[in-house]
Amino acid sequence: TSLASRAWVKSLAWGCLMLAIGLLIPRVFCGYVCPLGTLIDGADWLLWRRVSRVRVAGRGWWRHLRHFLLAGILVAGACGVLVSGFVVAIPVVTRGLALLVKPLQTAAGRGWHQVPPITGGQVLSIGLFVTILGLGILAPRFWCRYMCPTGALFSLASLLRLTDRRVSESCVQCGKCAEACSFDAIGPDFEPRMHHCTFCQTCGGVCPVQSVGFSPRWV
Repeated sequence: TSLASRAWVKSLAWGCLMLAIGLLIPRVFCGYVCPLGTLIDGADWLLWRRVSRVRVAGRGWWRHLRHFLLAGILVAGACGVLVSGFVVAIPVVTRGLALLVKPLQTAAGRGWHQVPPITGGQVLSIGLFVTILGLGILAPRFWCRYMCPTGALFSLASLLRLTDRRVSESCVQCGKCAEACSFDAIGPDFEPRMHHCTFCQTCGGVCPVQSVGFSPRWV
C-alpha cells in the first residue's frame, strides 16, 4: 500500500515490529498470529485430513508460487497499482468473513429484504476466501506453505534470524517430525528448511529421542 501510494503508512510500524520479533522467532506471524492460518488449520482438521486421493507431492513447481506472488505484488505497487488485497492474509480473511457473516447478521436482525444485492467484487472476494480454505484438499496448509506472499516476506526476513533449529546425531530418522510439521520445514534428510520454519517446536515434541533443539544461531 505504501509503495503504490508513494506515502508512508503508519500501520507499517506494526509490520516492522513483527519483522523484528521474527529475528528471534522466525515467521512468528505465520505460526502464532495469522487468523487466516487459524481458519485454514480448522478447515484442514474438519474437512481435509481424511482426504488423501488428491494430495500433491511435497516437492514441485508450486513451491515457488508465493515468491512469484510477492514479486508480482511489489512490481504492481511500484507501478502504482494495489493488488495485495486479493492475496494477502489479513484483507482476504477480513473481507471473506465480513461478506459471509454480515448478510446473515442483517437478515437475522432486520430481515432478508434488507440484505443488499451482492456485487461482482464481493463474489470474487468470497470465492478467493473459499478457494484458499479449499486448497487444503491438496496438502495441509497448502496456502501457507506454497502460496502466501505474506509468508514469503517473512521467509526472506528469516535469513537474518538470530536463532536456529538443529538436529543432533541421535536422530533415528523415524520421520515423525516431518509428518507433524505444518509448514513443510523439514527436508527429506530431516534437516530444517529454515525459510519455512515458524519455531512452533511441534517437531521437538514428537521426537522420540529428543534430537531436535532450538538455540541461538551462533552457538
